[in-house]
Amino acid sequence: MLRMTIAAAVLAAVSFSLAQAQSCCEPPSWDWIENAETASTGVTPPATAMLGEFEITFETTTLAEVAAFAGGDVAHAGDAAASQYWLCYTLPESRVWVISNGEMGGTNHVVTGVAVVSDPSGAEFDGCPAAEFESLTVSGVGLGSDAAALEAAFGPVAAQTDRGSVYFSMVPAAMADFTIVFAAGAQFENDTVLTLQVSHITAN
Repeated sequence: MLRMTIAAAVLAAVSFSLAQAQSCCEPPSWDWIENAETASTGVTPPATAMLGEFEITFETTTLAEVAAFAGGDVAHAGDAAASQYWLCYTLPESRVWVISNGEMGGTNHVVTGVAVVSDPSGAEFDGCPAAEFESLTVSGVGLGSDAAALEAAFGPVAAQTDRGSVYFSMVPAAMADFTIVFAAGAQFENDTVLTLQVSHITAN
């Protein structure tokens, strides 16, 4: 079985949220996920995420549509492959990001990823306002889910790192010669998810 890092698999054209966080409100770094040596599990990836009752369809729903539902202002950082746009929200026990890759998200900034991190402080920051929705989930999993639930949603763990579990799948897209590249990373404490990051990008 061919094994590679996720970064090598998707090349620079499908770079995820690459830069280390430079402020309180930038999305968490993808370095530990994209640098994991892994192989595609071939599992059909989830196509949607949920902000409470609001459905986000990856690569279709725009950041503007998310903001119309949940509020917030779109922020940006990075250039070229490291460029990303995002919305950040503060929940009572966590912080949530909805992300658009600067290159692959297009001029409409369609959603290409989401992230949620446990943060019991509930402290608001400029650029990360309090949200009225209660949770972020992908295929029914999110903070508090266990490893078995993530494997049921994302397929078997493709790589285990010192930071957490990496899930990775490349499957043909509906468009000829295009591939859906799905990657997720989860960090656990006592078999409970504390951090979940998901990316869904179609490339040729």
